[in-house]
Amino acid sequence: MPELPDIAIYIEALERHIGGRRLERAQVLSPFVLRSVEVPPAELEGRDVRGIARLGKRIVLEFSEDRFMVIHLMIAGRLRWLLPGKKPPGRISLAVLAFATGRLVLTEAGTRRRASLHVLRNRAALEQFQRGGLEPLAAGRDAFAERLRSENHTLKRALTDPRLFSGIGNAYSDEILHRARLSPLTWTTRLDEEGVDRLYGAMREVLLEWVDRLREQTGTGFPEKVTAFRRGMAVHGRYREPCPVCGAPVQRIRYAENETNYCARCQTGGSRWRLLDRNASLSPGDVADLAQDAPRLLDLCTLGTQRGPSSGGDEILRRTLSLLTRVEEGVIPGETAGDQQSAGSGDRLDQIESPLGRGVHLECVKSVIVKGIANDGDELGAALVPSRNSPVSQEDGCLVAEPLNVGPSRGRESHEPAVG
Repeated sequence: MPELPDIAIYIEALERHIGGRRLERAQVLSPFVLRSVEVPPAELEGRDVRGIARLGKRIVLEFSEDRFMVIHLMIAGRLRWLLPGKKPPGRISLAVLAFATGRLVLTEAGTRRRASLHVLRNRAALEQFQRGGLEPLAAGRDAFAERLRSENHTLKRALTDPRLFSGIGNAYSDEILHRARLSPLTWTTRLDEEGVDRLYGAMREVLLEWVDRLREQTGTGFPEKVTAFRRGMAVHGRYREPCPVCGAPVQRIRYAENETNYCARCQTGGSRWRLLDRNASLSPGDVADLAQDAPRLLDLCTLGTQRGPSSGGDEILRRTLSLLTRVEEGVIPGETAGDQQSAGSGDRLDQIESPLGRGVHLECVKSVIVKGIANDGDELGAALVPSRNSPVSQEDGCLVAEPLNVGPSRGRESHEPAVG
């Protein structure tokens, strides 16, 4: 989805091509793209373009006599500028705005129609699209910190939440977090002042840097090949490629249709564990191997609770419960029975320490896994990581967050994103 730098360049190009010019014809080619009914697009014909602005990830065209058009490109929507006489591309064209100097065409690749147009009668109607997000490049450091900590989310989710910050999406949030050397799963309320400084500085640097890059690439023309995967990005879209800073392979977290990319060495302190792909297929051997890397045990528990029974989440929980029982008894399983070794007092994992949760006792983790199995693998990931907003109870002599009320599992698509 085009984000703040992409939209900024679109707006600059639109100002050059249609700013102050009269709309001669507004043509809707696909009925699915028009989402408003009060004002027909034809009512904009004969009016001048008075202003062009960004509203989150939307583009707003202001016409004379207080009329507005709001364009949301979503994931596959793009704008094209065609000189007079050139035909719009066939099946992917959704709408055409004709001016004396050329035509602005809204296109969308693929078969899923998500891009949208709204035609509005007055400025007050724009309020329905106001999500309340802070403008990242206009906000000062203190305002940024206050908004960041206003809700307890992971940094990845906070940066991409339009109610918190405007215009940042999946791609540039990856780049910002990598520049700040912060894990995407760090909780906002646990970020110290030094971390806030790094994140704020990285956000401004990355967004301004890419606005300048895209402006230079576009020149006086119109943006082409607008994509979330750009050459020169540090981590986004570069899974398994070397990190440009340290050379370690870029890792990923996949959830629904999104993918978070990060460098484990630069952003998670180079610890032995890495964030597991929630779509990963785990064999019994994989689970046994994890026994020798204590921090990843908790990650494995989280993975199991995030996946429904149709994706094998309950089976992962059962394997992990068996594994933890054997670890608690002082036996760490290897690849074969002959490779098993008795753990000394220093190796007995009385506590699992991980960036996802410090000092989580085995009994607490086991009790959470039992709950997960009893609920057919429903998403109980919050039970592993108590947050400021999570209700807690005393269980087996240690603190455990109660499971969230998520209702019956309906498969992976119904779950909250793993980084949220």
